[in-house]
Amino acid sequence: TMILGVNENEYLPHKHHLLASSICDATAIAPVAKIINEHFGIKLGYVTTLHPWLSYQNLMDGPSSSWSVPGEVYHHYALGRSAIGNIIPKPTSAMEAVFKVLPKLTKEIGSFSYRTPTQIIGSADLSFIVEKSATKKDLIKSFKDYQKNQKYQILKISNSPLVSMDYIGEEYSAIVDTRWLDIINSELIKIVLW
Repeated sequence: TMILGVNENEYLPHKHHLLASSICDATAIAPVAKIINEHFGIKLGYVTTLHPWLSYQNLMDGPSSSWSVPGEVYHHYALGRSAIGNIIPKPTSAMEAVFKVLPKLTKEIGSFSYRTPTQIIGSADLSFIVEKSATKKDLIKSFKDYQKNQKYQILKISNSPLVSMDYIGEEYSAIVDTRWLDIINSELIKIVLW
């Protein structure tokens, strides 16, 4: 599994013949988690993703049929409910995917998702407790340094009063919305990504 901005330097053409580019949530979360872990050390945390509806969801309430396992009907969450009229809580594999490309990152990070009644553009709410004392200024500087030196369009910093639809056509993997960045007691970092 390879995520640009995280582990593309580990690619060996003579050894790796099949690559997986992971899932959309992980391509946004992993580069940001890598930066925070390298500068401040992540001890534990929680990630909540807000994901637009997907094609296998229902327009009207009905059974939640598996897309990956044809014939299977999910019973453990409410994905069968109307995608256009509900915010639907569900499990997510976002952090499992992140751990594949950041194996040194602590596994003490939980994750949860809401499927939202939107057509496009997701968001993630990251809360990490870090080992080293952090300030907003230091954290934003670490993101800006990465943004300035990045090889690909991975990370973008924004302070504009935008909403999800404003990001349609954006080419970056993750946009850190500094309007919602907060640090409590120099150790709890909260970040909103688009």
